[in-house]
Amino acid sequence: MITATTQGNDFAFPLHSDTSINQGGLTKREYFASQILAGLLSNPNGRSSDIAEDAVNLADSLIKELNKQPPTMPS
Repeated sequence: MITATTQGNDFAFPLHSDTSINQGGLTKREYFASQILAGLLSNPNGRSSDIAEDAVNLADSLIKELNKQPPTMPS
């Protein structure tokens, strides 16, 4: 069995070819933070002055939670 974990600096949408992986685009951390930020901005009553920082901290917390019990993948 292979244990899969989520790393914040892994690319969110890597492009695979026969010979390599395209290393461009957003990292998982950046993608998670942008999605969280969009959700936070959709609630005008819950905004803080540090909303971008909140989004990044929540993204880091999500990555940490995802790695508590990493899924196992068949080898």
